Amino acid sequence: MCAYTINGKNQHCQNTLKTANQYRINQEIKFLYTKRLKLNELVFKIRLKCADNWQSIWPIIVQSIDYKITKEMETHYNNLNRKLDKLQREKQTKRKADTHHQRTQFSTRTVNLTNIRFSQEELALLNNGLQYGIEKPLKKYWTDLIMETEQAIRMLDIKMQAPFRILATKKLKQFSASDNQHNVMAKRQTYILKNINSKLEKENAMVAKADKGKTCVIIYSDVIIYTDEYNKKFHKFLNENNFQKLQKDPTDKYQKLITKTLQHGDLIVNKKQKKYLTQKKPQPTDLRAQIKLHKTGQTIRPVVNNRNAPAYKISKLLVNKLINLLNLRNHYIVKDSTSLVNDLTKLKIEENHRMITFDIKERILSTCAPDGHLQSVNLPDAV
Repeated sequence: MCAYTINGKNQHCQNTLKTANQYRINQEIKFLYTKRLKLNELVFKIRLKCADNWQSIWPIIVQSIDYKITKEMETHYNNLNRKLDKLQREKQTKRKADTHHQRTQFSTRTVNLTNIRFSQEELALLNNGLQYGIEKPLKKYWTDLIMETEQAIRMLDIKMQAPFRILATKKLKQFSASDNQHNVMAKRQTYILKNINSKLEKENAMVAKADKGKTCVIIYSDVIIYTDEYNKKFHKFLNENNFQKLQKDPTDKYQKLITKTLQHGDLIVNKKQKKYLTQKKPQPTDLRAQIKLHKTGQTIRPVVNNRNAPAYKISKLLVNKLINLLNLRNHYIVKDSTSLVNDLTKLKIEENHRMITFDIKERILSTCAPDGHLQSVNLPDAV
């Protein structure tokens, strides 16, 4: 049996490799099963022939042969059992080491800045993070799951469809059999989530995201109870960065200017693309905050959602065009952490060199504050 190899380490490559290995194992099992049937037929014919030749002596011969085969099989299986026990011990040791490694956490998943008390189940659900989704009941997506599976199988080669359909049927049956357990867990988590929401609503609190990591921050959001922590941090940021309140929302004005500009930009934008580059219902950008737990005072980092802005789609198109047309060699831009590590390994640092970092304040032109009023800002200088 040969093993398949595939280039690439992403999730799609691993899924393809797993599917190919399953198909190979399925074909190998079919081959061995057919081979066993033929060998059984051959052994049966040989036994009939030997019984006809030796007659009364043949049972004694068969007993001697069975004894030797049984003894040899016991020796063989004992060796296999020793190997399996060794593998299980190694796996358990590795699992203990992985569990010890997982217990080492650099930051807590949930930080409670309020006086609200949560149960262990509620904290466990909060520790799953803001992106965690409670599983829906199987009956709500069972039909779609079957149709999507069949559609994927039909895209394969005709010879490969039958074994994959059998594998998919077994998996779907296992999934359906284990649905009761998942339903109980999902119902329990839904009940816990309702309790969390009721406590937050009762105490006028909210769940925010921390600036670093995936930590959930529970903080008061209304001035009626205790202090208005979230809004207080928000307005402090607006005041320190020279935000100014506008008398009128300029979104419609920007939308008209962009639409008029697109009508005269035939050399850059195709006629067919124009209707897709115009926002149907433009809105001012939303400003949300992430709490900086790692800094004194726990200030905020603003996060602007620009998807509903009038110029979002046309800006995205122009950026892609400029990247393709201009060959800008900027050595001071970091794409991601991997490229940063690669650049740092190439640096030649000598004794007289010193490394420094710069912190640049956020530059936001206009945005919509939590109270719904449009704000504008004079851009501050970099620090």
